[in-house]
Amino acid sequence: MSSDLPHNLPIQNVLSLLGEFDYSEVPKSDRYIHLWRFDDRTVITIPNRARVHRAVLRSALIQGRILEKEFTERLKGAISVSGKESIIAHVDILGFKSLLDEAKESELRFDELLNHYHKALRSAFSRIKSVTEMRHKYDWKRISHVRVYTDNLLFVSELGWQTGGESEFGRTIDEIAMYQLELAIEGFFTRGGAVIERAYCDEVTVFSPALMDAAGIEKRALFPRIILEDSAREKLRRYLEWYNNPAFCHFNDMVVIDPDGTWFINYLYVLRWFSDDMMDWTEYCEEEIPAYGGPYHPEALCQLHQHRDHIKKRLAEFKDNPAIFRKYLWLACYHNWFCSTYFSEDGDVRIPDVGTELMFTGCLVAKSRINHNDR
Repeated sequence: MSSDLPHNLPIQNVLSLLGEFDYSEVPKSDRYIHLWRFDDRTVITIPNRARVHRAVLRSALIQGRILEKEFTERLKGAISVSGKESIIAHVDILGFKSLLDEAKESELRFDELLNHYHKALRSAFSRIKSVTEMRHKYDWKRISHVRVYTDNLLFVSELGWQTGGESEFGRTIDEIAMYQLELAIEGFFTRGGAVIERAYCDEVTVFSPALMDAAGIEKRALFPRIILEDSAREKLRRYLEWYNNPAFCHFNDMVVIDPDGTWFINYLYVLRWFSDDMMDWTEYCEEEIPAYGGPYHPEALCQLHQHRDHIKKRLAEFKDNPAIFRKYLWLACYHNWFCSTYFSEDGDVRIPDVGTELMFTGCLVAKSRINHNDR
């Protein structure tokens, strides 16, 4: 049975919290503490020890007819908390300010933008929820706290102590990529960065020194990509030392390196991963995909086409604005590289007439050639 109750809690904390539920201590024996509530004469008995074990505390709550959820909510404000080494990503949406400026001109435009954006976020949250629920079946820890305020997205995920936090790091990268993809296929392209920093996060508080440089993180990304800052890149490098064969390294596809030396999240890889899973599933079930005989799942191709069309639209929209155009030109190059690398048997997914090609490199393949001072 999962629980938010701590394994052991100081007896003074327990007595103080039970007092908030109107329980008062009555003269105690050497071995037990007795508390009772005057209005209904309910009695709680717990061992007189320095710390209260979770099972004993749960029994006390049952005796006192106190909901565990209500007790744990009060507990959060009564005990000290501490920061943990975490991966933190701060992300914003490219060009969102101009969308908001347009939205202020009329209620209709405001609601149109709100509903479009809300739909994209709900879709992203739904996708992540389905993945985390599946992981809960295997008793895996919840991955990220996610906060959204207007066009800013914040991810905070505590790294575990087992395997140096590699599994939490990897699953958080996957989660961020899924958010980024869901927003992109709705036409919202994101930029930002991920760092490793001590942090604390719960339903009320997000606390970390890394957030003081949130604007700097976004600016350093430059293009519509989520980059790994120095601390995150160095952490990943340590994980990469454990692998010799790219086939066994999940990071080699999920984190790639720009020709300028920047490590960033390869969010489109979620589509290849989805396509392979769905094709394997239909083969396992001996089902056929109607009116389709290619090597990729049609839904993955549909989303890749949506991604392509949004970029083409932005390239045409900003052709006379060099500063913005170059951001979408980079995105077009990334899209085409991805299609050539992971969807090469479908000739319709690339963006034609881009005029520029960029070649990105898997982080494990490139690690021996990357100097530790490169960005």
